[in-house]
Amino acid sequence: MSKIDKALIRCVYTLPNLGMFYIFRFVDALCEIIKHSRNLQHFTLGCIPELNDFVEPLLRLLAIHQANSMQSLHLAGVKADPEFYQLAQISPHCFHSLRNLQVLSIDHDYVSDEMLKPFLSSTPQKRAPLKSLIMHVHGKEVPRNTVSNVTWQEMMKYNPQLEVTLTLIHSVDGMNKLLDILKPAMPLTHLHMLFCYEMNISAIVFIQRHLWRQLKTFYVVEGMVDNIPMVYEDIEATNPFVMLAWKCINLQQFTFIGNMGDFSFLCIYTVQYIRSVVSYMYMLHIYLDDVMFCKLVLSTLFGLNLLNVD
Repeated sequence: MSKIDKALIRCVYTLPNLGMFYIFRFVDALCEIIKHSRNLQHFTLGCIPELNDFVEPLLRLLAIHQANSMQSLHLAGVKADPEFYQLAQISPHCFHSLRNLQVLSIDHDYVSDEMLKPFLSSTPQKRAPLKSLIMHVHGKEVPRNTVSNVTWQEMMKYNPQLEVTLTLIHSVDGMNKLLDILKPAMPLTHLHMLFCYEMNISAIVFIQRHLWRQLKTFYVVEGMVDNIPMVYEDIEATNPFVMLAWKCINLQQFTFIGNMGDFSFLCIYTVQYIRSVVSYMYMLHIYLDDVMFCKLVLSTLFGLNLLNVD
């Protein structure tokens, strides 16, 4: 990369308010890189919101000039305003040419049965199987044309190693419509819910019943309201997170930053600690605000005398 290209990148990151002039120059530089690179394998838009309007032309250039070499393509973004943003026009036909594409990240707004057709057997040329599909769900209303269960079954037939990562970012609507996105045949391995301020308990139960074999990581990160952690009011007597940890036999990491107001949540540690001794190292991160309760549980589990320790 030339000094000019590096300077343009710095302009986009540090001087975003100087207008679209720098954005156009940066996009022109990206176009030149795509046209003249030899065997370009990885391409990302870096979650820069200003580049959203240029997804279609950049994707077309990649399909023309880097069709045989492109292996990972990252188009998913993080929206400056998750409730109001423009949607680019992305043609599924562009993915037909990217025959070696194995990793794709994209906003859920664009994912549909039609968009996934190039990754099925109907494609005219033999292609490498897709291994990772990463979808970002934002604040806009979840579209009606979500991927059907039949399409997920077909995806697994022709992409047997496929792992799906679903990330909800400031998406209250996405959380409420999570059951419309999840399907029994979806190979969901990673679920990340970031600052959604709510929890869809029905979706957690759905994962327990249908996706328990696939799930490997579960992240919940909430913000603070008046310096107080979030509290989920609709947690029932049978804690769904405890059941999630118990049922998901391949769960490797459970991260919960927030406070749901039910300390039976620590049962997860008991369940997964037993598994970690037998099979794998398990990582657990929990925000708790009751130190004495933690001491009591740890003392009970591991025979440690922590109750008199400050």
